[in-house]
Amino acid sequence: PAVIRRIRQRSEKSWSSAAGGWKVQRSSAAISARIALISRSRSPSAADLDLLRAFEQERGVRFYLQSGGPATVRPLTEPAPVLSYALPEAGVVLQFEPGDFIEVNGARNRLLVQRAITLLAPGPGSRVLDLYCGLGNFTLALARHAAAVVGVEGDTGLVERARANARRNGIDNVTFHAANLAVAPA
Repeated sequence: PAVIRRIRQRSEKSWSSAAGGWKVQRSSAAISARIALISRSRSPSAADLDLLRAFEQERGVRFYLQSGGPATVRPLTEPAPVLSYALPEAGVVLQFEPGDFIEVNGARNRLLVQRAITLLAPGPGSRVLDLYCGLGNFTLALARHAAAVVGVEGDTGLVERARANARRNGIDNVTFHAANLAVAPA
């Protein structure tokens, strides 16, 4: 996209740390109205930070910096925007964090969710189990059609955000559980 080309052009021309591994990459957060980018690299110089802030204001994008592990992700400029995407056919809006897994192709995601609903054809008596449910992408959409849906996810942060998404969307026929699905229970 043009925004990425522009960032690359500016970095090649202006950023003092470009030769030292300073990298800007597109995040999964690009689905929301505000684009979020995460830089996974060493700390940018003060001049680089000024360039990034100017670019944010100039282009209406938001940057997130990551200096270490996932817990170090922070917005370049406070306050951090609320990142979200919608599944309009299901009447669901899901909020997420910059490092969360989401389907980055919004149109494809909506088609996948609708296809799952069509194939499963849940009705008022249906009970659905969604394994590796993440933020509740399929879970919450299915809950609009089924009697009950259970979502299971290994990442406890995603489980908490799935629960919060259910509350925000007024969906009370879902439960979410954290469990490592890659290993058999003892």
